[in-house]
Amino acid sequence: MPERFCAWRNRVCCYTVNQDSRMQTTLNPSQLAGYVVRQLRMFFPDDHNPDAGVLEESVATSLRRLDQCFSRVRDKRFRRGGETVFDHLHSDQYAMFLYILGNQSWKDGVESRVLDKLYLLNKTLHALDVFYEVQLPGVFLFGHPVGSVLGRASYGDYLVVAQNCTVGGIGGVYPVLGKGTVLSGSVNIIGSTILEDDVYVGAGALLVNELVPARSTVVGRSPSIKFWPSVRASWKEFYFGETL
Repeated sequence: MPERFCAWRNRVCCYTVNQDSRMQTTLNPSQLAGYVVRQLRMFFPDDHNPDAGVLEESVATSLRRLDQCFSRVRDKRFRRGGETVFDHLHSDQYAMFLYILGNQSWKDGVESRVLDKLYLLNKTLHALDVFYEVQLPGVFLFGHPVGSVLGRASYGDYLVVAQNCTVGGIGGVYPVLGKGTVLSGSVNIIGSTILEDDVYVGAGALLVNELVPARSTVVGRSPSIKFWPSVRASWKEFYFGETL
């Protein structure tokens, strides 16, 4: 694993090499697995915490998934010099990583006690509730997502989630969020709500069993919501530099 010193926060930046790209990371996969395990041991000090080796494969795969996600994000803190950047002390990035790690570890067959602790670690550090079986899209962005709860909905790519958002079901029926959905602060998306592609949900909105057409901005609280065509051609382009 090549390393070099750089001015970026005066830390060693490790290059994680993929077939098609490289990621600058503040910890290499082995160090990152050890870091996560030490956090698990500190917050959940029972006799069922893994050795770092149990998570190393899942961590390496998670970094590849994170690289694919970050490569689409427009924010300069996620890319530098044509390469993606992952800083374990950037809380939004680390929250995204912990979700992906839990989900990847679940796919890799890691034991449930470890999976539960990875899920709880994200809740402990970021007050973020995203269970490891929830399928977030390959490309998404958390923007200070403290207090957000993302349930078992269907999520399209280029999802943006801010603080205090809830996506939840009613009687086992969950929302469908299209590509390019932006959930601004304190948004609640509930039940059979369908957001078509490129919908911006305004702060404080409550949508219960609603249908919102594509390329709309929606505000208000069910049953008295209002929506209109978005002024911006694509919110996806704003956050991710691409159009639908």
